[in-house]
Amino acid sequence: MDNLLNNKGITLMYDAIFACIIMFFALAIFANSIPRPILIQKDLSEYANSVLIWMDSKGLLTKCIYEEDLKLLSSILNKLCPKNYRLEVYSLEGTLLWSYTSSGFDFDRSSASQQYLLISYQGIPSPRFVILKISP
Repeated sequence: MDNLLNNKGITLMYDAIFACIIMFFALAIFANSIPRPILIQKDLSEYANSVLIWMDSKGLLTKCIYEEDLKLLSSILNKLCPKNYRLEVYSLEGTLLWSYTSSGFDFDRSSASQQYLLISYQGIPSPRFVILKISP
């Protein structure tokens, strides 16, 4: 009987260790999926480049640009940028197609990202240049 209780205790201990391992991996996956805030550097153009690269890596940039999803775009940029930004979308010829400007954006004090090229959306070639401008 005593041996049976020891075996049951060891089994419970293994179950607890296994549960902790599963919980650790779940937390690690969850923490990896949360966007990491990028420290705003003095040069806002580098920060704007980083924001566009991050959005593109998550597949969010093409959706926002080609579908002109301003609700999604503003919710993302409000979290990642100071509330002083302007996003401009140009055709390959350099024609401004559309833009979105936050309420606190200052045109005179802004820094711009490099032109970020998007080639196609859902397999259809349609090049677009995206520029993100941030003002302090």
